[in-house]
Amino acid sequence: MKVYFFALLLITLSACNSQSNKQTQKESEQSSDAQVAKVNPIKIEYYPDSSLFRELNTQTLEAKIYTADGKLFLKGKYNDTTYQLNGVWEDWDRKANYKRFDLTFVNNVENGPFTSYRDNGKIYVTGAKKNGVFTDTLKFHDKDEKVFEMQVYKVDPTSKEGTKRIKTINLNAQRSDGTIEQIKGKYYLWKDGEKQEIDSDQVPAR
Repeated sequence: MKVYFFALLLITLSACNSQSNKQTQKESEQSSDAQVAKVNPIKIEYYPDSSLFRELNTQTLEAKIYTADGKLFLKGKYNDTTYQLNGVWEDWDRKANYKRFDLTFVNNVENGPFTSYRDNGKIYVTGAKKNGVFTDTLKFHDKDEKVFEMQVYKVDPTSKEGTKRIKTINLNAQRSDGTIEQIKGKYYLWKDGEKQEIDSDQVPAR
């Protein structure tokens, strides 16, 4: 009888220990899950007046930058912890009413396609930059986002801007060859459906 009672006691204790271990393991797992859930990769930075400046995901390096009055005006991704801009960055006007630009960066320098927008959200200009300056062709879009003008650029290290516009093509213009047009104080000569800027001394006297 004593042997039976002792065996029963051992079985009971074993069952209790097993149940206790399962409970402890479950609590440990829940605690571990809770700890994982508490890990927040978002780093918050502030202006000197304690208003929100930047939210940075320390894992993905994606960032949001705010104006002093709390409006989002820059959003994009850094290359590394040295905060060099990389990839596409979105730029809003300082009142955050509309997005002004999509700009492409490589190691903090504009390299790649860009888009500018009108204040109603419509596309205005599309093009590309190389080492921070215009290159290739800029396309200007009307209010319906149809291309109405193209400006062709080439890199020119001798110019102050580092780039030079070599040709302008107005797709809507109906100008005959030899037509000279004055726009904002500059003169343009039309030929083969394109206009090129000319010096004022090339304008015939009237």
